[in-house]
Amino acid sequence: MSGLLTLVLPLLALPAIQACPTKYHNATTACAQVTGNQTVNSFQLYPENADFDTKRCVAYFSVLYNASVAAWNPTTSEIQTIEIPGLSFNPELHSSGVRVDPLDRLSIIIDAGSAFDTGGQNITGDNILVKYDLTKKEVLWQRNLTEVTGGVYGGFQDTAHGPDGTTYALGTFPSSIIRISPDGSKAVAWYLKTPANHSIHGLSGLVSSPDGKALLVADSSDGQLYRFDTANATGSTPVRVPLTSADTIGAALDGVSIPSRYNGTVILVSDNEKGTVVLHSADAKWESAAVIGTVPNAYLADGGSTVTTVQIGGSVYSVTEYFGDAKVAGTLAGNRTEWPLVDITANINGFLAGQMESQSKRVAVVGAGPSGLVAIKECLAAGLEVLCFERAPALGGLWLYNPDPSAETSSGMYPGVMLNSCRLTTGYSDFPIDPERYPIYYSHKLHLRYLNEYAAHFALEKHIRYETTVVGCEPRKEGGWEVRVRRGSEKDGNGEEVLAFDALICGTGIISKPFVPEYKGRESFKGEVLHSRSYRKPSAYEGKRVILVGLGSSAIDVACEVGPLAKELTIVNRRGAWVLPRFVLGKPTEAWDSRSSQIWLPASVQEWLFEKILNHAQGKMPPELQPDHGLMAQNATIRSDFVEKLQTGIFSLRRTTIASFTETGVILENGDSLDADVVILATGYHIVDQPYLPPGALASKEAPAPHVDLYKSIVPPTWKDLYVMGQTEQAGPVTPVSEAQARYIAAVIKGTVELPGEEEMMREIRTMRGWRKKHMIDSDRHALNVEFVKYMDGLLAPLGAAPTFGKLFGRIFTSGKPLRAWSILSAVYFGIPAPAQWRLFGEGSTPVLAEETLLRTDVDASQLSEGEKSFF
Repeated sequence: MSGLLTLVLPLLALPAIQACPTKYHNATTACAQVTGNQTVNSFQLYPENADFDTKRCVAYFSVLYNASVAAWNPTTSEIQTIEIPGLSFNPELHSSGVRVDPLDRLSIIIDAGSAFDTGGQNITGDNILVKYDLTKKEVLWQRNLTEVTGGVYGGFQDTAHGPDGTTYALGTFPSSIIRISPDGSKAVAWYLKTPANHSIHGLSGLVSSPDGKALLVADSSDGQLYRFDTANATGSTPVRVPLTSADTIGAALDGVSIPSRYNGTVILVSDNEKGTVVLHSADAKWESAAVIGTVPNAYLADGGSTVTTVQIGGSVYSVTEYFGDAKVAGTLAGNRTEWPLVDITANINGFLAGQMESQSKRVAVVGAGPSGLVAIKECLAAGLEVLCFERAPALGGLWLYNPDPSAETSSGMYPGVMLNSCRLTTGYSDFPIDPERYPIYYSHKLHLRYLNEYAAHFALEKHIRYETTVVGCEPRKEGGWEVRVRRGSEKDGNGEEVLAFDALICGTGIISKPFVPEYKGRESFKGEVLHSRSYRKPSAYEGKRVILVGLGSSAIDVACEVGPLAKELTIVNRRGAWVLPRFVLGKPTEAWDSRSSQIWLPASVQEWLFEKILNHAQGKMPPELQPDHGLMAQNATIRSDFVEKLQTGIFSLRRTTIASFTETGVILENGDSLDADVVILATGYHIVDQPYLPPGALASKEAPAPHVDLYKSIVPPTWKDLYVMGQTEQAGPVTPVSEAQARYIAAVIKGTVELPGEEEMMREIRTMRGWRKKHMIDSDRHALNVEFVKYMDGLLAPLGAAPTFGKLFGRIFTSGKPLRAWSILSAVYFGIPAPAQWRLFGEGSTPVLAEETLLRTDVDASQLSEGEKSFF
């Protein structure tokens, strides 16, 4: 067991009779109360597990390398050693589990150390359960666990007990549980995970449920908590306990305990690296669990691993182990003599208080599109009560196609839309897009399917009111917002309903109200004028003369669809644009814009390098398209066939603007006239418009529209409890940005992250406005621009979720899997900027899933990895 994160270590599990709050509490009244941090002074203790004896008022620690048990009196600091004849001080054996059972006996696991030393590759050797009589101070019996499974399962390291003294012994390589009768006469393989893959670090710790009817077991392979019904003759299929506040508990799970002081409502799961993860079940039934906080590993920097927790008297302590210590010559362990016990009671109490406060907070979300959906999910993960209002009859927002552009709930979606970002970067960070079912670039129909699958997986729709319009919102004097809503449309005659919320999240984005420029003489034009939001099918323009205004994403799509059918199509745009292919030298275009280039290279160098690569791949831009500004000064548009169609005359481009309309067409600013049957205005949207908010709620007080005063592009400094999503533009995918915003917002509402004062927020807003003025072209679209990776890091750094080089590099030396850690570092810094990188660390992290996803996306594998599939 010498590696740090390659281990799956033992846990603290209170027996069922002790887990009963009343009995345990009464039993501890005779013991002196212990508070504050403690130090156990014992040469070569190296505690692997711990339990507290409420009858004798001593704590037991399994002495790992010497295969013995230490009994520590917290009042006198006296230590006595329990040796197991024939087993203790055997260099092949370790002591990995210790637990007092309901019959006043000590259960001790003596395991073959080779399984942990080799990460499960060598499971040879004996694993033995020892029953020790605490009154007579002698071994009652021993049971060889290895023989029960025929030597196929190993890595035994922990025990839990039934009320009658039945013992359950847990193995890790691979997952297994052996059930032993109270007298040791019968032992059966109660649960065996098949097939027996010894390379998987499986079950890591178990504890009896408060009612004594089940085992609650942590699984380090997927970071989940499982229930096993002890009434079953076999362990059968474990039932996953849904985590309502996180996707996983952690990646290096170890000991599990239920401290009696919390009446069965708290489970503590030790994570070797992160510290102690606190789970909460208000009714103590553990049908679901909320991850309410993590007490950090106080000794991580010194090489310490959090291995278990133990309640001593009325206080709860985390236990630290040091696996990396060099062994003293001629002995079995290192020379460390002091062992810290950290009092984490106040931390747990604080998490519980915060959980109660956050559960009382109600959050309103407007819109059930990509932003609104992830806002619901992250608010639920933070333990908040959330209700979403969506005026359409189904989720999807912008991606919900309606063939009738005049419909009240219609978006600007048209059948030919393909995503500008690829499969590897587009998805939510904890819900990877399946490469077997989604091509590398895919259609709006498939993206809507993905959003529905996301909502189904996280059970979001029960929090959405469909066909409900938010009519208006007003701030409350006492804080929070009043939200006026109406079911159905206004013509239905339905009345309005007023609801009170503690916070309001606007998830409707910026693509809602079309921006239509005013043109002289437009009323005289006898043809058709429409905004691109009303465009649906190219067949409607077959044989017609079409003028298309704009060169954004919609304009590019319309040109490529309508151009081949129209009699003629002319694009009118003054500035020109960078239009990039979806693939450059065989890779998705985004793959050339890695984290390392975005973080480390100056913008001018990035721009020069990418223009060189682009020119080599597809040649220089046609002169009529080539803009005067550099590539980094705008968010480039993605369409592989646009440049070819332009160069082959499918459509033409005029670098000017419309001065006025005539009866038969338009007059351009350069004096030329064009005849037209149809003019399509791909001129964007009113960025600041959110009709349900008070007038001017988002508009900047210091700069003209469309500039907005939003701290981190989310928080209006002068309005409390209001959060806005989707008010950004960036050279990168939209979905991960919405997710990062939702995680940040949920943390602020919960109280995990504190907002600065109004003036400090305004200083950052001014700084960002200055950056945009310096680096971006002056246009409505770019008034909201952010730098993708830097913006994501800035939002998630307060949550500890930014994947810094230091964190990733350090894992090469601390994870016990240096090659895998290097591969992950390489994928994050030099590969395509996949969103899973922001789930490796910090609050809301899903490190096991994130690592699997990053390694798979780095090579663009054709299917989800087996590790990813285990989550879905």
